[in-house]
Amino acid sequence: MIGVKYQERLAISKAKTQKQQWVCRQCGCKFNGHKRRFCGQSCREKARQGTHQHCCERCRKMFVSKEKNQRFCSVVCRQESVKRPTYSCQHCGTQFIAPPDRKIYCSRECAFVRMGIVSEERAALRRIAANSGWLKRRRPARISVCEYCGDRFIGDHGRQVLCSYECRKAIGRLNAQMEHDTIDPDRRKCVRCGHYAGSTHKYCKKCTKLVKTANEKKAKVRRRYRMRSTQIETIVAIDQFVKDNWRCQDCGVEVDQVGSPNKDSYANLDHIVPLSKGGTHRTSNVQTLCRKCNIIKSDRKYVQLVLPYGVTKGYAG
Repeated sequence: MIGVKYQERLAISKAKTQKQQWVCRQCGCKFNGHKRRFCGQSCREKARQGTHQHCCERCRKMFVSKEKNQRFCSVVCRQESVKRPTYSCQHCGTQFIAPPDRKIYCSRECAFVRMGIVSEERAALRRIAANSGWLKRRRPARISVCEYCGDRFIGDHGRQVLCSYECRKAIGRLNAQMEHDTIDPDRRKCVRCGHYAGSTHKYCKKCTKLVKTANEKKAKVRRRYRMRSTQIETIVAIDQFVKDNWRCQDCGVEVDQVGSPNKDSYANLDHIVPLSKGGTHRTSNVQTLCRKCNIIKSDRKYVQLVLPYGVTKGYAG
């Protein structure tokens, strides 16, 4: 029953559509059938290609396009039709067309050249303005004698006593040398090595680094030993090295604290009885070792504390 009614409605709709006529938008012919814009595939393809004819507003040429309201035939005609104002370059004077953000100079070269000229003019005006007031109050020139070289010169004012920059520089060096000579020579010596340290320094440059490093190590050691409740005593590593004649107490090699601290002959302050084994941080329990022997010894005890140079000591666990 349902199928019969559906077929009847379909037949009625077909009859209505066959009676209706449509006009093709491309060729203009009339056709029957369902509602559509073109009569066939050929008209549809022609419409896609574009058959709208226009006249270019600039070159007056006829052209075909897909758009209905296109005004120009190409991009060149569109750009040239836009009316842009012309400007005059303030440096070279040439006429140019440029975007609104560049109205003064035609190129970067003209801008840089003009900026250099303007800066020079401004500097000249500043010099004139600075000297104008001074020229009004200027004293009459007079002949003076240079206090350093003794030459006669024409001074700009009465208080000028040196003729040139070289004389002013030389007299400055002379005054500095005289001030340096008046200082007590003992104040200029390094307290540690006796070399020149300067007028206000206690140590020379080399000793300053060594003392700074020693102070840092001393602070770390004292803090570490205080935490372990160990008997501590103020020990200066440099004094211990001098006491041991800057020689390793194990292998007898000559040690120093110059250069990299990672070299084998770098001086180290070693505890004879390690702190981990119950040793104390006192002068009687420290000695000088080279870095190589200190690494080999590690945290072990010495069997003997004093041996001649060149004799290897034994270790106990």
